[in-house]
Amino acid sequence: MKAFALGSKAGSFDLREIDIADPSPSTDQVLVRVHAVGVTPTELLWYSSTHNKDGSARANAVPGHEFSGIVESIGSQATDFVPGDAVFGMNDWFLDGATADFCVASEKDIVAKPASLSHTDAAAIPIAALTGWQGLVDHGRIKAGDRVLIVGAGGSVGLMAVQIAVMHGCRVIASASPSQADTLKELGCEHVLDYKTQAFEDHLKDLDVVFDAIGSDTLARAKPLLVEGGRMVTIAADPKTATIR
Repeated sequence: MKAFALGSKAGSFDLREIDIADPSPSTDQVLVRVHAVGVTPTELLWYSSTHNKDGSARANAVPGHEFSGIVESIGSQATDFVPGDAVFGMNDWFLDGATADFCVASEKDIVAKPASLSHTDAAAIPIAALTGWQGLVDHGRIKAGDRVLIVGAGGSVGLMAVQIAVMHGCRVIASASPSQADTLKELGCEHVLDYKTQAFEDHLKDLDVVFDAIGSDTLARAKPLLVEGGRMVTIAADPKTATIR
């Protein structure tokens, strides 16, 4: 099959087209004919892009670990899908990704694609949605009634975070570009602050959770706005330089 792979030498990132063997699903995997693939720029920095699970150097890694497509075949113990099913999801970082004609994935890492969702839109969801869920639900411990500020709400993760917070019954305030205001209000935000002209610390207080998708000085600016026991979660701050006053 055709695939786009990273450099022929470990650590090089010249994306190029190559011919490789079609993958075969193991017992609990499915083989997916790829219709669309999500591209994550930071994937070039992932350990799995340059190393195998055993720590050895990895060359010719096929990137793109979020995708949408049609089930081509299934492993001997796979029971959730049948050939012809439309699915989307992700696969293990150490497997070849979906910048290829086919990819394999564990059944637990994919779901049925709604008919109302295009393959292109579906392929853009998995990593952003997982990041938002882990940040708000697993670490932010959001609950109904929480006042949640999402900084960088107009980005891919931010848009997912807004919907996750609204789904959990939170009162959501967004800091984003004004061009995104109508969309964010349609998704359930109570207020949308223009990040260029409305510093959120000048307008807000008594926040239960702050979700930061921007980095920079967001945490330092947000900490004084939290109620006692409030939580801050960041997916963007540099752990070496971030400060919290």
